[in-house]
Amino acid sequence: MPRRLRALLPLCAACAAAPAAGAPPWPTPARYHVRSETRLLADRWYGARPVAVERFDVRQRLQLDIFGAPAPRGPRAGFTSDLELGSDLGPDVGDLQAVAQSRRAVVDLYSAHVWVRDVFGVLDARLGRHVLVDALGFDALDGATLTLNAAPFLALEASGGLAVRRGWSDFGPDLYDEDGTLLADDPGYVVGLALATREVGWLAARAAWRRVFEPDQVQREEAGLALTARPGGGLELHGRARYDAVWLRMAELGAGAALRLGEAARVGLDWLRARPTFSADSIWNAFGVQPYHAVQGRAHAALGRWSLGADGGARIFDTGPTRAQSPGDLNAEAVDPPERTPIAWDAGARAVRDLGSLTGPAHVGVEGRVGGGYGGVRHHGDVFGRLPVPLPAGNPPLAVRARLGAVYLDDPDRDARDALAGWGLLAAEWPAAEGIVIDLLFEGSVSEDDRNPWRMRAFTQVRFEDWW
Repeated sequence: MPRRLRALLPLCAACAAAPAAGAPPWPTPARYHVRSETRLLADRWYGARPVAVERFDVRQRLQLDIFGAPAPRGPRAGFTSDLELGSDLGPDVGDLQAVAQSRRAVVDLYSAHVWVRDVFGVLDARLGRHVLVDALGFDALDGATLTLNAAPFLALEASGGLAVRRGWSDFGPDLYDEDGTLLADDPGYVVGLALATREVGWLAARAAWRRVFEPDQVQREEAGLALTARPGGGLELHGRARYDAVWLRMAELGAGAALRLGEAARVGLDWLRARPTFSADSIWNAFGVQPYHAVQGRAHAALGRWSLGADGGARIFDTGPTRAQSPGDLNAEAVDPPERTPIAWDAGARAVRDLGSLTGPAHVGVEGRVGGGYGGVRHHGDVFGRLPVPLPAGNPPLAVRARLGAVYLDDPDRDARDALAGWGLLAAEWPAAEGIVIDLLFEGSVSEDDRNPWRMRAFTQVRFEDWW
């Protein structure tokens, strides 16, 4: 067994033993929620080489939740886990060895933690692998989160543990890794504090601080606030802010409002000021820090069997001098050109018609978007639909989905991006038995870009879900 994997076994053992350590363990009878997905994915496409790239993935996703029955007094406890196992059977050994950090077998532990609520009436706890989600994004840790509900309408939360990194612990998933250059093989740590409202119907707010670090350096340290207020009259206000304490700058500041007009219509407007941030040791800090303002408006209406939506917005980039945007570019001109403020805009509309089938949900729709300005022309449109297909008596209907569309790109600054591409999708979903659903999907795309002319993918999935 790898040394780094053995290092996490005490944590896994503690997670498994936690229900027995409390008094009492989760009450009986407990409820169990089980969800399983078996996926088979065949993929074939052309990349930069003339030889086709093939993948043949087999994945098994297993999710288990145990909920203790409510007790008249005392704490409640439970357990949740989410595990994915699989392998890519497509590439041969030579292809795998030629790709850095490739892996054929997959063991991804998304979460596995014990939770306990209402300890002494004021304390909640999570122990094991879990995810923190707030204005700072999301962080996964192998550790503990304690929430104190002592103050009226407020909860104080503290978290600490090991950062989830595949390169160090030997099991991921990769999506929890930071975007850095040294993080793959080194252990890391996560600590954080948060203050949030609770049991307040018209306001949901959460302020948080979090640091991701190693013993000799800090990868990320941020503080942020997110809130949503519903003062009444169908009005909803929301805002968020995020401050980067490593680079000492505001990384994100946004606000918005939405208004419900009766029972069938809704409009909204959002504004965001953002400056991308990355892990402190990431090379992208030298090239990808172009700040921008973004404004977007949206509207939706339900008129009988019609569902109509439209949105539009603009993104305004503060490009500034060359050295400010690419401080790592040693070949930048000594005299920078004048500052530019390019604008990229786009707008879209969507219409869906409910067909009102007696054998299941059915609809057809059309969607289109147009865009221009900075980055060139971006136009796309497609049509889609879902229809139930009756089967012999005694069998539930087969739901068939289809989509057909195209996109056109024309960038005057980079001709290599100019292309007209199209795609098509055909899928079917069949509830084979109670709690069991079988999915089939085939899709393909074609492009004028000679480097990647076409791609095909076939996908099957069996889903099982049950309570007992």
